[in-house]
Order: sequence, then C-alpha cells, then structure tokens
Amino acid sequence: MSVFGANAQITVTVTDGGSVTIPCGDPNVLLDGFNGAYTNNTTETITICATAGEGLTVNISMASEVGGYFDIDPSDTLYVYDGLDNNSPLIATLNNTSAPFGAATANTTLSNLTGCMTLVFVTDGSGTGQGFQGEVTCNYSCQPIIPWFSTVPAIEPNDSTGAIKVCLGETVTLNATAQFPMSAANGGPGYNQTLSNSVITWDIFGEATQTGTSVTFTPTQHAGYFVDMLITDTLGCFEYARTRILVSTIPSFASTMVLEGDTICLGEVATLIGGVTTADTVGVDPTEGQFLNGGLFGDALELPDGSGTIDDIYSTTITITGFEAGDTLVQGSDLMTMCISMEHSYLGDLEMWLECPNGYSIVIFNAYNANSGAPGFIPGGFTGSLGTNFGIPGAGSNQGTCWQYCYSVSQNTFGTLGSEFNTNTTNGAVTAGTYLPEQSFDDLVGCPLNGDWTLHVADSWPADDGWICEWGITFDPSIDPNAETYIPLIEDTWWSPNPTFISNQGDTLILSQPSNAGDFFFQFNVLDDFGCTYDTTITLNVVPNLTSFANTSVCALTYDLEAAVYPITGQWSASGPGTITFSPNDTTQSPSVSVSEPGPYSFIYESEYCGQKDTMEVYFRLTPQDVVFNDTIICPGDTLSFDALNVDVGPDYLWTPGGSTGQTFTLENIQQNTTVTVAISNECGDAEGTADITVNLIDIASSIEVCLGTEASLNASNVITGGTWSYDGPGDVTFDPDANADNTNASASVEGNYTFTFTDNYCNRTFDRDVAFAPIPTVDISVDTNRICLEDQLLFIATTNTNFLDEFYWSPNGVDGDSLLVSGSDNSTFISIDPNDSTQARISVTVSNFCGTETENYDFEVIDCTLIIPNVFNPNAGNEDNRTFHIAGLDLHPGNHVIIYDRWGFFTYEADNYHLAEWKGENASDGVYYYIITRSGYEAQTGYVHLVGGAQ
Repeated sequence: MSVFGANAQITVTVTDGGSVTIPCGDPNVLLDGFNGAYTNNTTETITICATAGEGLTVNISMASEVGGYFDIDPSDTLYVYDGLDNNSPLIATLNNTSAPFGAATANTTLSNLTGCMTLVFVTDGSGTGQGFQGEVTCNYSCQPIIPWFSTVPAIEPNDSTGAIKVCLGETVTLNATAQFPMSAANGGPGYNQTLSNSVITWDIFGEATQTGTSVTFTPTQHAGYFVDMLITDTLGCFEYARTRILVSTIPSFASTMVLEGDTICLGEVATLIGGVTTADTVGVDPTEGQFLNGGLFGDALELPDGSGTIDDIYSTTITITGFEAGDTLVQGSDLMTMCISMEHSYLGDLEMWLECPNGYSIVIFNAYNANSGAPGFIPGGFTGSLGTNFGIPGAGSNQGTCWQYCYSVSQNTFGTLGSEFNTNTTNGAVTAGTYLPEQSFDDLVGCPLNGDWTLHVADSWPADDGWICEWGITFDPSIDPNAETYIPLIEDTWWSPNPTFISNQGDTLILSQPSNAGDFFFQFNVLDDFGCTYDTTITLNVVPNLTSFANTSVCALTYDLEAAVYPITGQWSASGPGTITFSPNDTTQSPSVSVSEPGPYSFIYESEYCGQKDTMEVYFRLTPQDVVFNDTIICPGDTLSFDALNVDVGPDYLWTPGGSTGQTFTLENIQQNTTVTVAISNECGDAEGTADITVNLIDIASSIEVCLGTEASLNASNVITGGTWSYDGPGDVTFDPDANADNTNASASVEGNYTFTFTDNYCNRTFDRDVAFAPIPTVDISVDTNRICLEDQLLFIATTNTNFLDEFYWSPNGVDGDSLLVSGSDNSTFISIDPNDSTQARISVTVSNFCGTETENYDFEVIDCTLIIPNVFNPNAGNEDNRTFHIAGLDLHPGNHVIIYDRWGFFTYEADNYHLAEWKGENASDGVYYYIITRSGYEAQTGYVHLVGGAQ
C-alpha cells in the first residue's frame, strides 16, 4: 500500500558517498557501486534521506523478490544507522551470518525526525562476496494506537476489568474510540491518522463479526461474550482492545415452594415461601454465567513470503497455566475450538499444524501437495486453488483484513479445508467459518493442558505473504479453571397479587386460603443487578369434595367414573358379577372401567386427603353392535346370504329390500345392482349393517361398418374385473392398445365380415360384436372397341375392388349390374357429349358403399356403318376413286373378307380386311364379276360389279 504520488525513480550508489535524497513513491534502485565482487579493506559511507515530510522513514531491501541480491562475507559488514551519520543509533548489522538467504532489510524508526539513514560498508582482507543490490523506498512507520469503547449500556467500570451488563434479547451498541498520540492530526511526527480513516473490525466471539465505527449486537444466549475490537490504520498497522458483554443468567427458584406441600383440603391455609439462589446464599451454589469461549489468544504473527526452507516455518506460542498439575486432554472435544484470525494472498502456499506441550501435533490443513523435504514440512496434501485467499490480503507486508477461521471436531459447520476450499468461497477467499481439522483433536489426547501450545505455519512457495492477526484455543469451560464466570446479584423480590392471599408475612412469605377447589397458580418475581426480571410459578392443588355418586345404568360394558370435578388423589375398589378392569389404573381420578359381562356393579372411591369416601351402583347393559357386510361383486343370477349377528342382545331386525325380520336374509337370482341394509335395535340403542352389491352387467355396442385402414372402436362397458377380446374373420386383426383392454381398437388386414368376442374375466361370459371391414370402392370399365355402328351393339363390363357395395348402376339409364349392352340405335343407354357432333357418346358406371362412392366414365363413337357398293369401276378411269372396286364403309368393319368370281364362277380375287387391299382389276377382262362380302355380326352380302376398260 502506497501513500505517495508517483515520482521519477533514481539510483543510489553506495560508493558515490555523500548524501542523497530519494523521492517517495515507487521503489528506487540501491547499488553497492562495485559492479561485481567488492574489494577488500575499504569503507564506503552514504546517507540516504527521504523527501521532506514529517513522519517518513527510509527502508532498504535486498531480497530476491524485489530483484535484488545480497552476498557479504561474514568478515565484512554493512552497518545501518538511524540518522544523519554513524553517530546515530545502530539499527542493523548485515552480512551472510546475520541475514542468511538474502533476507537483508532495514528501516528507520518513527522517532528519527531527520528522515535519514546512514549506510557504512566496511570490508577487511579475509574474504569477499558479490556485494548487494536491491531497492530503497521511503514510507511511514506504524504509530501507536490506543483503542477503547463507548457503549450503550455503558461499560462498568469503564476499563479493561469492566463489562456491559444486559438482559437476554437486549441490543448493545458498540462505538469505537481511539487515541493516535503520534498522528500529525494531533501535532505528532506521524502520518495523519484518525478514527475516521481507520478500519474497525469487531469480533464478538461465537456470534458475529462486523465492521464499522459503530455496530450493534443482540445476545442470543444467557452467557458472557468477549468483544474484540481491531483498529487498523492506513498503513495496515493495528491494535486490539477487549471488553465483555455479560448476559443476565436465569436464577434458580428451587427454594420457592408451598410449605404444606402442593395439595391441601378445601378450607385450609397454605404458606407460600419465595426463594431464589443468590451469590451470598449460605449453603447454596450461586447461578453462574460462563463465557462462550474461555480461550487464550496469542500475538499477531507476520507470515512473510517463503520458498520452502526451514527458515520459512513461522510459529507463535500460547503458554497455558492454571490447570491442575498433570491434567491432560482426556477427549478431543474438550478442546472445543482453535480459532485463527488471518489473511494471506494464496492458500496453496501454506501448511499449518498445532503442537501441544509434550510434542504431539496434528495437521490443521495442508494445501501444498508436494513434500519440500525441509524439517517440519508435511508431505502430501491437497492443491490450493490459484487465487484463493484467506481474508482480504494487504499490500506487500502491510496487514490486510483478517477473517476468522475456526477448527473443531464437535462444533464445525464445514468439512475439512481440503474438501471445502474449492467451492466454499466468498469474494475469492475461503469463507470464514468453522471447519474440521485434517487430523482430529482426538490425536492430542494425553497432551498436558499446562504449557506451551504452538501454532506452526510453513510457506512452501514464493511470491505471497500474509498475517495471523490473532489465534486462540478454546477449552470446554467444564475443564478450564481459567474460564471467567460472573454472578448476577438479586436486588428485589415480590409475589404477584392474588385474590387468595390473606396475610403477608414478609417479602417472601405469604398465606393463601382458596375459597374453592382446583389448581391455583402463584407467581414469584425477582429483579437482579443487571436490571432483568425473572419469575416462576408454583401450583397449589385444593382437594375438592367428592362428586355426587348417584346410581346409574349404561348400555355398554364400559363406563367413565369421576371422583371429583377438580384433581384429587385416592383409590377405587369395585365388586360385581364379572371381571372388572380400571384404565389406566384404579388410582386414577377419572378412570374408564370395563366389565366382562353385564349386570350390577358397586364402585367405591376413597380419597387420600380429607377422609372422603363414597359408593355408587352401575348397571351394565349390552347395546347392539353394527355388523360389517362386505361390498360384493357378483354375476347375474347369483344368490347371497347375510347374517345380522347380535343374537345375544335380544334385538329386532328389519331388512331392506323385502322387509324380512329374521336374523339372516337371502337374496336370490340377483340381476341388478342393489344395496342390502339391516336395522338392528333394542332398548339400549340402534345398530345397522349395509352392503353394496354390484352385478357384473356388461354391455357391448352394436355391429358397425368400418373402412379398411381405419380402426373399429370396441367398447365393453360396465366391466368390473376386465376381460379379453378375440375375433373370427377372413384376415388378421391388430388390437390397439391390446386385446386385454376393455375399450380397445381393432384394424383388419383384408375386407370381410368379422366377429369380435369379449370374454369377461369375472363371470367368464362372452359377448359378440360384428364388424364389416371394406375398402373405399373403385370401378373400371372394359370394352373391345371405342365405337359402335348404328345398327350394331357394344358390351361394357365394369369391375370393382370390393364385394361390399350398396349401389352398382349405369347412367344414364340407371341399369343395375356389372355389365351393360348398348345398341347404336338406342340413345337412351348413352348420352351425347358434344351437341355439335351426335357421334360422340358417353356412358357412366357408379359404385358406392359405407366407405364412399366412385364413378367411372367411358367415351365412344356411334357411327353409320352402311356399305356403299359400286356396280361398275374402270381401272383406267381418270378419277382415281373409280379405278378400284371401292366399297365405301367397309373400313368400319375390321376383319372383313371379300371374294370375287368371274361370270363363269372362277375365282378371281380374295382379301382379308379388304378395305386395306382393294381389287384393282389387274389382268382381268371387261365383264361382270360376282362378289361375296363377309363381316363380323352381319350376314354375307353378295352382288356383281361391271369391270370396264380392263385388260384387252
């Protein structure tokens, strides 16, 4: 932590001699001036002064952490004087003996008002070293702090022996006060330090840690609390002050009593004595208050940066006295807690262990996970987390803010530090609290209680440092003779007013005479010197007169007796025809009595007080008892019988339904749900029995039609104990979710009629449901040709994908069936689809079922197929159409056949599909030729034709 502004750094060379003033701020370079090994038999002197300013000190350091080195032979010495020359006080003699391992530092004191330091480097001729190099800075030195408290309530007396006395739940206000006699603010030589620029930390042991100039605290236990206040100034310098909070303890009212005892007879007088334990009561142990800790606290200990050597083990010791000689730790829990208030910038450096007076030791925690090999270092351990601190570290060697870390085997909140540090953090630091030590306090059993208890801390890695602000051991107060105690004193006592008081014999003795029986309560009060009031209540029982023991009868084999309307003690006795049992016993004022059989019984009560005794007669009669019938599930037509019992009490019976009056009742051929009830009655009361009868009436929905690809819903209602579905049909069936569900779905693989059967588990009855599965219908038309002659017929055939059809008809004539014969001359069987062309015709066929409807159209031509046969043709005609024997219209009759003969009947020409190969009269002579024309669906047609202009 720096309190200066930045200035230009300079280099201070010892061999230059003279005097040099260094700027304050960033460190300046310090050189021995030899630029290598120094020479023998030389004396070099230089005076280094801080920049003008009161309360400044000069500090030198040759540690490796600041980039320096230090090597001065033991025969040579660097002398450091606290002032302007070597006549000033000597504050350090430095060489490899006095400052081994390069740990060479020195700084002027606050009483040195010159702000200067003189260095004298003296060498002889016996040996040399490499010399020294480091840094020189100016800074403030710690100044005195005198802390104290201003509190509400006030500390009495207002010194280190005093305490704040409060009642439980009362809030204490703690205000910090302090004197800074060396502060510049008070005209002293020190830096400007006041309470307002200090950090005040409060530690109320066992309860709370707070910060601030003023804090409040409300105790939660009847105990003493140590209050520690830490004042830390701007340099991190600190001082403690301690006071105590004493919480009033609850006094003992053991001697508050009724002289005659806690019971008297009605009309007698009771003597009330108020008593309370006080510090000066002869022969009575006073009520002491104990402090929550009872611990002993060690001094603050700096934890400089270390690097894993024997010199990097830091120790602080508490010397404990006051136990009996030879007393040892009997059990680990007798050492209640070890608390350490500390800060450090890196947990991973540290190992800590506690050593008791006989050398036993336990590991508190071990964060460094390698064995340094140095004596006292602990092998193993866990790896501390980078950046995990203890508390809030200060800058450099300045003390930061210490947090309290406690270790206990009986009062811990957390586990070991090794199991908690990685997750249990607060703002980058291990959370303050109570942890388990890595080794149990039980390992210290046998340690002497008196003697030196030492806390060791090893720093195993360079570059980090910290402080232990305080530490302490808390022993169980029951074994600690040094545990502080306190005793509140009783200042006043009184009885609260009560209407039964008849005479006051003094503050603590009073007479009471209640006017009626029962419990009476009397409150005795005390006031202690803490201003706290307490009270206790004692009870007086006034024995009543016995209750009037009138004879009675009951319709039961039990009866509740009562000796009196107010509490009373005594004993019951009895006689009668059966066994008699008192519950809980025969000395109870109001027992419940039970007898084994009905009849008259005598009961006598005799009081222990006042000579009271009385007798009563109780006649026990039986009452009908409710009869339990089980609710029943039956199959239709079953028969059930019932028995109303209670035959021994002489009852009347009435059954519903039916009105039967017998003890038993039978219900036959049951077909529907019903409730059977019996009413039972006699002179002592009524009883009943009832049963709900459920008939397993199963209902299955009617037949349905379902399209293939969808599911049929199968529902069995009123099923009580389940059942199973099965099926019969042309294909496979799949159930969803399964065949064992009352309500399920079924899908079929092929069309057809299926029967689904539900078999009831309870009555093994079966129920059928028919389901027709069909596809959505399709239809196709097949025909030999797409045209028809007017004088001809054409057959259309329709095919569909299913046998499940509601309709199958042709349009436009509405003819049913899967085929249709159309005549070319009968246009009622088709429609014209083109008003401008009567040859364009259409028919339609439609099929439908419960899954849908489909219509298929077929278009065709209606034509005139009449043949036009010429009677003459000339192969040499100019008109090409007349050059062949051309029969017009024959092309409309595919498959036709023509044969031609000459006039003498000789074969001349023949052709299938003549229209494709007409006779041209080749090589034929002029003359008459006969023809025979055949075509499908027609009779053969004959005639003759003249050939002219043929072959010559």
